[in-house]
Amino acid sequence: MTSFIQQYSRWLSPIVILVFVIIFVSWCLFTCANSVEIPHKTKLADCTNDITETSVKMPKGFGYYLELALPDTNRMHNLKSPASCKFSGRIEISTETSLIADLPFDSTHSPFLSSGYVLTGGNVQNTNSPPLGRFIQAQQEYNIKFIFDAPRPVSATIWLHWLQSYRDRDK
Repeated sequence: MTSFIQQYSRWLSPIVILVFVIIFVSWCLFTCANSVEIPHKTKLADCTNDITETSVKMPKGFGYYLELALPDTNRMHNLKSPASCKFSGRIEISTETSLIADLPFDSTHSPFLSSGYVLTGGNVQNTNSPPLGRFIQAQQEYNIKFIFDAPRPVSATIWLHWLQSYRDRDK
């Protein structure tokens, strides 16, 4: 038995070091995976009227913002914003019992991204309204009403964007 221990004792130190290295690398990968931010989006409504209402249970995550997507924006890569699209209005965010926020928006103060206009702040700098995260919480039900002043954009849709990390995922 002693010869067996003497024979394999020279491998014991490298094996212990290798196990610790594997544990450390696994911990680093797990920590990095937990902090990766994955962008998500979901369509809330089609803007078929001057007043568009929708209910939504906010998903787990952070960096929420609302976007007004226009059908022709995907073809306009080189433009900062379509000059012909002018709109304004307000967003009312409420629960069943109370009004939480009444946020104005318009085409001149809403940043234009490749897919549309950012109506509420989030990870995008927005001078028009504060970040949506100030008013809402994940996993809560909200009623959102979009009230457009005339004229409203034709064939526009409203999208909710947010970031979700690994730790926010549904289990």
